[in-house]
Amino acid sequence: SAGFILYGIYLTNSRGALLATMSQVGLWFFNRYGLKKSMIAGAFAAPVALVVMSMFREIDSEEASAEGRLEAWYEGFQLLFWKPVLGVGMGQFTDHHYLTAHNSFVLVFSELGLSGYYLWVGFLTFSALMLLLIWNKKIKGSLFEKASATEQSIARTLTYSMLGYLATAFFLSRSYTPMLYIFCAMFVAGFYRTTGYQKGYYRLSFKDYSGKVFLVFSASLVLIYFTVRFLL
Repeated sequence: SAGFILYGIYLTNSRGALLATMSQVGLWFFNRYGLKKSMIAGAFAAPVALVVMSMFREIDSEEASAEGRLEAWYEGFQLLFWKPVLGVGMGQFTDHHYLTAHNSFVLVFSELGLSGYYLWVGFLTFSALMLLLIWNKKIKGSLFEKASATEQSIARTLTYSMLGYLATAFFLSRSYTPMLYIFCAMFVAGFYRTTGYQKGYYRLSFKDYSGKVFLVFSASLVLIYFTVRFLL
């Protein structure tokens, strides 16, 4: 199946699909070998990755499509600075820029402001935590011992799928598309199957995980901001 995926990427010449696949491989390596070995492997794999990427359409600020994306991301920050709390309104990005944001994260914080973006990020983070609690026994409060092997396998597969989706969503406006929320509904269903549907049996406390939500919220803003500043 991996061969078919790579062949599909080659036929479509899709940079997003390539980056999504690379992120999934990186997560697999990290989960199997840990941070230290992953960093070493990443250092050796980087030159190979650059060669592979060079075989696709160029990814730099001089290419027309890349330049258009960067301009849209820049405009997204200008809209955020203008209306930081509530944003310019859902579906209003193209009223202020001739292109859509071409970034699901930029689209949300520019249209819904920091308040809406925090809730959106929190929703995704809690959904992801439900998956990780099922199959990753290293997380505090893990349900690994209670989950069946089937549920662990489903949750692990969905984790890789969601990572690939979000990697491509970083370059596309997919903030409000049904597929994202179908994914999250599957996460919740798996979580409640594992906990036996028992009310009060297991509850995710916002107090326990609010720090993780704020970390994702802040890190994503900083990452996108400095990406734009560096490439423009």
